Amino acid sequence: MKNPSNKPSKKATETKKDRTKKTAAETKARHTKAEEALLKERKLFRLMIDNLPDAIYMKDAACRKMIANVADVRNMGRHSEEEVLGKNDFELFAADAAAAFYADDQLIIQSGQPVINREESFINPEGKKQWLLTSKIPFRDEQGTVVGLIGIGRDITIRKHAEEALKKVHEELEHTNNELQRASKVKSEFLANMSHEIRTPLNAIIGMTGLLLNTTLTEEQRDFASTVRTSGEVLLSLINEILDFSKIEAQKMEIESQPFEIRRCIEEALDLVTPRASEKNLELTYSVDEGLPSMMIGDVTRVRQILVNLLSNAVKFTKAGEVNVFVTGQLRDHYKYQLHFSVKDTGLGVPVERQNKLFHSFSQIDSSTTRKFGGTGLGLAISKRLSELMGGTMWAESTGVPGEGTTFHFTILGGLTVENLATHDVTILTGKRVLIVDDNKTNRQILVHQAISWFMQPMTAASGHEALALFQQGQEFDLAVLDMQMPEMDGLMLADEIHKLPKSKNLPLVLLSSLGYRETESDRPRFAASLTKPAKPSHLFDAINTVLNRNAATIRRSPDMPMQFNPEIGKHHPLRILLAEDNLINQKVALRFLEKIGYRADVAANGLEVLDALVRQSYDVVLMDVQMPEMDGEQTTVEIRKRIKREEQPRIIAMTANAIVGDREHYLSIGMDDYISKPVKIEDLVRALMESDMLSQMMNRSIEGEKK
Repeated sequence: MKNPSNKPSKKATETKKDRTKKTAAETKARHTKAEEALLKERKLFRLMIDNLPDAIYMKDAACRKMIANVADVRNMGRHSEEEVLGKNDFELFAADAAAAFYADDQLIIQSGQPVINREESFINPEGKKQWLLTSKIPFRDEQGTVVGLIGIGRDITIRKHAEEALKKVHEELEHTNNELQRASKVKSEFLANMSHEIRTPLNAIIGMTGLLLNTTLTEEQRDFASTVRTSGEVLLSLINEILDFSKIEAQKMEIESQPFEIRRCIEEALDLVTPRASEKNLELTYSVDEGLPSMMIGDVTRVRQILVNLLSNAVKFTKAGEVNVFVTGQLRDHYKYQLHFSVKDTGLGVPVERQNKLFHSFSQIDSSTTRKFGGTGLGLAISKRLSELMGGTMWAESTGVPGEGTTFHFTILGGLTVENLATHDVTILTGKRVLIVDDNKTNRQILVHQAISWFMQPMTAASGHEALALFQQGQEFDLAVLDMQMPEMDGLMLADEIHKLPKSKNLPLVLLSSLGYRETESDRPRFAASLTKPAKPSHLFDAINTVLNRNAATIRRSPDMPMQFNPEIGKHHPLRILLAEDNLINQKVALRFLEKIGYRADVAANGLEVLDALVRQSYDVVLMDVQMPEMDGEQTTVEIRKRIKREEQPRIIAMTANAIVGDREHYLSIGMDDYISKPVKIEDLVRALMESDMLSQMMNRSIEGEKK
């Protein structure tokens, strides 16, 4: 039945109410869910910022705290956020820090510009200084108005303490370094002064004994005087070693760069140890890789110093056998060449457990009070440091077995020169058959290598009997090179036997002998040439070339002095010579050159010592190095010309590596009389001394004439 009044039925009315209630319930549920989600997010956000180690906070426009995480609360010495909310910096920090924080915050709020990673410090509630690395960003509302700021502060207190500690360490290190430099300077000055004080009486001892040796003495007196002079020279060399070490320690050792000839450098080093090696009958040899440039740019004095030290040690510790020098090399970048020197001996060797002491300062392999060999223990330490200063290094190899010896290696970096020495003209030697007779295997190998490089055809024999057997087998030769010292049949005996053979009657022979042998008149028909060992390749080449080119014309050459140089020049042209040179190796070279032409010289290591020496006695010639410590050669020359009467003044000869255009004129202009460039050639030295003797005689005659 239909509802006649057209009113909604009760059922319909109830349904509408239900729908309204349902909608309200759903809306409430959604709000509740949203609130729960928002609460969850707030809790999550809160959990996140509270777990961060950095202090995170928010302030309103009045700089009151609106949010503060756990780290920020902790920085303020509080326990909960409720303790800081609504409070400003003046209520939370000390007045000074609060004023700084407030002013900084207001500047950010008013300018709207952030501050990123700025260091801030304050005194925390525990009374300790705390550092923060702070960033503050303006907080804007929906209209863009700055209504506060958000801040993040990272605690960098530990880092700042570390920086302060490091700064303090640096300051202490700088202070210590300054103290060390002052101490090093004081030490260097002390050593220089002590050196001068010790050298003065030493030079007097050496000089006076030199004069004494030029007088008539009995054999016993001469032996005593020679012993005193030798001991003085040894002491002088020890002082030089200590000074070299001091220079290196103070980082004042300067490395020069001048062109030098590799072979000549080695030969000059060998010359200095040859007499001692000859006394012990040791073979001295050297070999340079044919592929190496003949000239290099480097410090020839220091290279020679290292070689002399290694060779001296090798000879000292080798009773019998040989000492060999080998040089190889390879090209490096930037036109640099690495030279590799090896000095090998057949001596005592170095025990493996003691090899780590080799390059330590003042260290000896045998440090006992009964040790056989002396020395300061500085030589190897200095040599290693010198090789390092020249871009290389040094090391040693030894099995420690006596007789197997030791090999010392060192490398240096050298520059390549634009030009090299002209190579030998080997045309005359090409295809010539040469017999090499030597009982030493290394010597034979080196001589064969040299002969092959000159395009000769070498054949070897290890004894006189082997050599004669080759002749008996019908072998023919254009030349024979004989060693003097061989067992059973020496070089002299072999020469006689060779010349007895019909086909070898006129065979030209070249004799290689140690310094212990001197030719006599009876020997001369045997040999076309005689060379002192170790035979330098250039001199051996000249000898062989001359022999073959002149049809066995007799020549007589020492290995390091042209034959026109008389070893008794000093007797015929007596001169009192003072050598002014601070470098030990240069001293030895110059003294060796002078010795070969019959002169002795006194030594001064600087200009002050030169002046002292000239006060004690007069000299005819001063060989003056230009670069010397305390007073250089130029200053010394000026002082000599000022202080000493004209008739008593010595002739001053400059010896220097400065060899550019104008140097000679400069030295002559300041009062020097002559000039020799380094490396010194003995020919130039003889010329300068002969001129000095001639001018000295003329001066004496002139002075005598003035007196009359």
